[in-house]
Amino acid sequence: MKELLNLYNPPKFSNLSDFFRHRNPGERVALKGVSGSSLSLTIAKLDECLVEHQLFILPDRESAAFLYHDLELLLDDNGKELVDKKIHYYPSSFRRVYKYDEIDKANVKLRSEMINKLIHGKDKYWIVTYPEAIAEKLVSYKYLKSNSFTIKKGELLPIDIFLEFLYEYQYRQEEFVFESGQFAWRGGIFDLYSFSEEHPFRIELSGDYVESIRQFDPGTQLSVREADELTIMPMVNHAEMKEERVSFFDFLNGNPDLWLMKVDDLARQIELNFEKVEQEYEN
Repeated sequence: MKELLNLYNPPKFSNLSDFFRHRNPGERVALKGVSGSSLSLTIAKLDECLVEHQLFILPDRESAAFLYHDLELLLDDNGKELVDKKIHYYPSSFRRVYKYDEIDKANVKLRSEMINKLIHGKDKYWIVTYPEAIAEKLVSYKYLKSNSFTIKKGELLPIDIFLEFLYEYQYRQEEFVFESGQFAWRGGIFDLYSFSEEHPFRIELSGDYVESIRQFDPGTQLSVREADELTIMPMVNHAEMKEERVSFFDFLNGNPDLWLMKVDDLARQIELNFEKVEQEYEN
């Protein structure tokens, strides 16, 4: 794909790259005459110029997924472990707009993974989303920080307090872990599948002290990577939590670049979503 990007040379690209290299906060630019994969190619070619978080908002989940997969391929980001990924898809928690009883567990996990990286990661990420997804409020960073549980290698793990935390935040005890929100406890070994991690963790104890922490593949039971510590967060948008809710934008540090795609379609979709919300509350 690098060869393709090297060959791609759209008109006035040097002007566009100069804009991103030297622009002041709040300055805007409009791209016209780009459609389909030419937009993906243009964005990917700007990679070295984009030093802040990039938030791409498209009119609907289908067009967002299309751009996400394009960028993954063009920047060789597909197939990477979550910890190494730069490009992320941030979906809505629900299968249909504001149908709160139709939760999509896979999407909830993607959202939790993204928030976890924004809180604890030091890199800048490219996030592809759509109106329904960013309209959903989340529990605040303050709440997540004060209600997370951190385990460190070589330190004491108070089992009673740890178990109380897991049950309070909707973790379920199983014989084996195979999906997020589960844990298993066998002697001095805890397996835990966090809401905000790609793979489950295995915590091995020596007495009451943490001897090792590692991520593993639940299918093969083989180690993926070792870690010195693990921070376990509550689910970021659990419906039963009565805490203050905040916008997704509150988690974007620095001066993120905001890309609004197909602005007219985007505006119509937001209006349509608002009408659906009004209908739901009237019913």
